[in-house]
Amino acid sequence: MIWMKPAVRSDLAVCDVRDEVVVYDFRTHQARCLNRAAAEVFKRCDGTRTPRAIAVELGCDEGLVWMALGKLDEGALLDPPLGVDVGRRALLKKMALTAGLSIALPAVWSIVAPTPAYAASTPVNCIPPQACMGGGMGQCCNNGGMAAVCQPNGTCSGTNATCTGQPCR
Repeated sequence: MIWMKPAVRSDLAVCDVRDEVVVYDFRTHQARCLNRAAAEVFKRCDGTRTPRAIAVELGCDEGLVWMALGKLDEGALLDPPLGVDVGRRALLKKMALTAGLSIALPAVWSIVAPTPAYAASTPVNCIPPQACMGGGMGQCCNNGGMAAVCQPNGTCSGTNATCTGQPCR
């Protein structure tokens, strides 16, 4: 497998967010978040580098690159899929003995992407939640950025026909 030159799929939307990368998959409508270690490997998967070359470029153990590739492959972000089983335990044991686990391990996790209907929804005018205490019963209130309803007990929670969990303006 030394000759393998992994490449990311060309139909993905990629966005850098601080030191992480968010990847949106239009096939599955899922978003994946890559930590810095996985993102560095992901950015170098252009079909021109072997895992060994990526490791040399990043100055890390090749096993770490293989672990990242395994995570990227599990997330269906590579084309073609690698189908390799990366020995996470063996790598962790080796790294614990040699590096004291002083580097971050690659991680790829799914995050919830809004449905098209929710993403297209228009924001609702909301009053501040503390205004519910003043008798704003039934009005839309801001519950952490999302529209909720002023309740008789003065709290801001739940929804109704007008305040259906849409974002507040």
